[in-house]
Amino acid sequence: MRETLSRFGKITKPSFSAISKISSDVSLQLLAAVFAFFASRTEIFDGFRPFGIALVIGASDRFGLSATAGYLMSSWRDSGIDSSYLAAAGIVAAVRWIVRVRNRTAITKRSAYIPSLAAAAVTVVTVELSVAGFTDSLDAFNIIGAMCRIIFIGGISYFFNTAFNCQDGGIAVELSPSQRGSTAVTLCIALTVLCEIPIGALSVGHIAAACCVVGFFYAMPYSDSVLYSAAAICAVVFSENEFWFAAVGLTAAGAMTAVTSRKSRPAHAVIFALTAIMFCIFAQNYVYSAVYVAECSVASVIFLLIPIKAVVSDSVLASADGSELTHRLGELSESMRGISEIMDDMGSDDTAKDIAEILSDATEAGCRKCPLMSYCWIKNYDDTASAFSSISSVLRENNRISTADLPQRFRLRCINLSEIVLEINSRYERYEEQSRRRNGLRLLRTNLRRQFVSLSELTDELRQLLSFRNAGTVKSSQIAKISRRMGIYPEQVGCVLDSNGHFLVRIKTFSRLGGEKCEKLRSAVGSVCERTFSPAEITVEGGKSEIVLLEQPRFILKTAVLQRAKEDICGDVCDIFADNAGKLHLLLSDGMGTGSDAAKDGAVCCEFIKKLVKNGLTVARAAELANSSMSLRSDRESACTVDALSFDMFSGRLDIFKAGAAPTFIVHRGRLTTVGGHSMPIGIFDETASVAGNVELSDGDTAVMISDGVMSIGQLMLEKTIAALSSLRPEEICSQLAELLAGEDDMTVIAAKVEEEK
Repeated sequence: MRETLSRFGKITKPSFSAISKISSDVSLQLLAAVFAFFASRTEIFDGFRPFGIALVIGASDRFGLSATAGYLMSSWRDSGIDSSYLAAAGIVAAVRWIVRVRNRTAITKRSAYIPSLAAAAVTVVTVELSVAGFTDSLDAFNIIGAMCRIIFIGGISYFFNTAFNCQDGGIAVELSPSQRGSTAVTLCIALTVLCEIPIGALSVGHIAAACCVVGFFYAMPYSDSVLYSAAAICAVVFSENEFWFAAVGLTAAGAMTAVTSRKSRPAHAVIFALTAIMFCIFAQNYVYSAVYVAECSVASVIFLLIPIKAVVSDSVLASADGSELTHRLGELSESMRGISEIMDDMGSDDTAKDIAEILSDATEAGCRKCPLMSYCWIKNYDDTASAFSSISSVLRENNRISTADLPQRFRLRCINLSEIVLEINSRYERYEEQSRRRNGLRLLRTNLRRQFVSLSELTDELRQLLSFRNAGTVKSSQIAKISRRMGIYPEQVGCVLDSNGHFLVRIKTFSRLGGEKCEKLRSAVGSVCERTFSPAEITVEGGKSEIVLLEQPRFILKTAVLQRAKEDICGDVCDIFADNAGKLHLLLSDGMGTGSDAAKDGAVCCEFIKKLVKNGLTVARAAELANSSMSLRSDRESACTVDALSFDMFSGRLDIFKAGAAPTFIVHRGRLTTVGGHSMPIGIFDETASVAGNVELSDGDTAVMISDGVMSIGQLMLEKTIAALSSLRPEEICSQLAELLAGEDDMTVIAAKVEEEK
């Protein structure tokens, strides 16, 4: 027995979530079949029944089989369904099966809607015209009638198909105008169908319409609630002409309840019911009025019994949570900024003693019990004070004194000379220790203040991103759908529209992807987002792929780098990297000195700034934090220059930052501009002494960054040479400058040229 079980593997109980999912899927399929059953029996325009066959054509692949089954069951119970529509339903089922079989092997998955619609149209027209021909009743009127009916069915099927696609992969947060209209028409048709289902004297459709009105005005934005409530009210009027007063009552009730949107649910329901009942006085038939009152009352009770998460969508609740989170982030940002201001106001200890006070205290302690005190400090005050003043410079320079540092005439008469020297050295040692402690605390306070300011800026930026409306939710659902059609089964799809209006798409899949399929996916995502994306960045790890698509910018920046080292290792460190905000950063850091130490300082500074910039900080703020970190180093003093260019590839704006760096040469439309100014390397002072600016670049403009070693050939010579070489490619500019460089320091040149994306 065990061997038999082991052959088939371990038997486990299905999880509750799996059972719940299966039950939900089965319920939805049964609901689709029941709706198709009643839709096929609903008549409009004197016996015309278009809804059933339109649902069979327009239903998504997920519900196509259930809709067809419900339609066929209705035809079995009711002989009034046209035989041409039955034939069309069978043809549509066959077309769906063919498309599904072909999609299993095809790379790009295709929807079955267009083939189904074409097959149904051809089938209906062919059957009706054939029957008319056999019965000798074929004329222009029959042909036009058949064409009009199939066009009407096609339009309704389009609304059905659009509504189904909106819900594919989950309920969408935002819909396009066409999707909203299709959903509203589908709702109107569904309620019209439900109006044919009675519950005693009441109507399921009327109750559902009233529930929709009260629920929409409670849970939806005003524009959407008006649209969908109008669709529900139209369904009531279409189903029963005598219920015109019900339409007026529902309209007034919806308008009244709009003011209580998302407030007290009981108050919302009571206002709706009372307002609707008031309009019963307009009815001539009191039987209809009683029915209408009962239906509105039942709808209000149902609205109160439905859980809040079913009334207000998860997106609305999430937006409320997001608003609370945004508010909390704003408070946190203000708190951290307040802490930084408090730390800035905390000055250093102004009561610290200077050397004169230290000498005064030391001599007072050493001379207080001396029998010659009156002789030295009263009769010979000037000579004694001059003797102690003369050792101040020695004490500052050597941090201690000896008896030989005092004047000889003072040494000859002082009987406590060694005790006084010992007291001065002891007190000055304590003074130096306190000074180092105060300086360390001041530096730590300054660094903490800067870090609180940076955290405040990051938190405020996060708050702004959360408050900005994320328009990528619907796009993510559409991208997931297209990916599945292409045979790419995503584990996670994220589509983000940042505060600058640029799209970032990230797709994680369960399998490895080739370049050709990624290119097709890039084109499909571009069609969904209505943007052009750059080639995909693919990361493969553990059999899974992560695809990152960035919106293609307006400009590209072509770069070239030239480096020469005085020793084996170049102390200049450069890096070129892009962030997720559409900016390309050129970073050049020159460690003070040459060789390995300078290279180490430059590399650490460059990597530190790069990580912070890629995580959202500006170069200026990142340089301040790097300055704080380098100031806290205890092993040795270190300093380095920072030269950064940040180019926005969408707008063409170039941001410039310099801290002790050499000038940057920019050629804009044939005119050369030298960007520099007085600044200091980071790691020397507590505050960063930097220069910042910006300039707008266009197609063909050139920027050249250099380290201070290149300045050995002279700034005027550099300006003339770069102006003459500005029309060349970056590689050619670097090679031409290489012929001029011959110095005794590390040298680096970064040339960049702007090109507009074609």
